[in-house]
Amino acid sequence: MLISMDKTYKTKNGLDVVIYAIYKDQNYAVHGAYFENGGWRMMSWKLTGFHSFSEREHDLDLVEIKPRIKRTFWVNVYEKTGTVHNTKERASYLSNVFPLDDSDSRIACVKVEIDCEEGEGL
Repeated sequence: MLISMDKTYKTKNGLDVVIYAIYKDQNYAVHGAYFENGGWRMMSWKLTGFHSFSEREHDLDLVEIKPRIKRTFWVNVYEKTGTVHNTKERASYLSNVFPLDDSDSRIACVKVEIDCEEGEGL
């Protein structure tokens, strides 16, 4: 992993981090600060996110925080298939107006809540 200005990071032990600049020609190229005990502490890291020179794990190493995806969907459940909709009202409306076929009526309408990190499950 190489640290990038367009990503969000925390320290390995969960402290908030702000990256100010990256100077690729320096050994500790990443300049920023972490928030601890009510104040910001200046710090620099290697491009790999390591705090220590030996690149052994340290509490102040950088860890990427990926954006979370939060969505709610409604799934019309049929005997052989299902359809996904943004609202329960839309799911109900479409199951009545456009049934899949006469022998496959809706048997449930299930609320599905998604809360995961971007890229999870890929």
